[in-house]
Amino acid sequence: MSAEPADVVQELFAKMPLKGGFIDAIDELFADDAVFAPGPGFPNQSGKQAILALVRSHLDALKYTNEIEVVNVASNGTKVLTERIDWFLDEAGERIHKMELMGVFEVVDGKIRYWRDYFDPRQVEDFGADLSA
Repeated sequence: MSAEPADVVQELFAKMPLKGGFIDAIDELFADDAVFAPGPGFPNQSGKQAILALVRSHLDALKYTNEIEVVNVASNGTKVLTERIDWFLDEAGERIHKMELMGVFEVVDGKIRYWRDYFDPRQVEDFGADLSA
């Protein structure tokens, strides 16, 4: 695993479409005291175990996975900014919805310590998904 902050974030994104891979990536790439701020209207999660519990509950309850299309990445020191499209895939792997997002990460010593997403919440409403669980 590369300790370059942008590479760590790209590694996380690469594993997101794989339900087990995403869990493994969080377990491997997140600091124990990491904070995940999923975006407007959603509660922050503090600590790797809380983040894992949230992601597991979503993956268990939902019938889709995500594919991440990275549009732009910028990094400066420990900070990584991402512009991306999160594609929601049905069980057959077909794209059924997209969300355009910006994300801010802080990566220290090869571990993600902070992740906040910014997006228009109407994109979630348009999909009809309840991501607050």
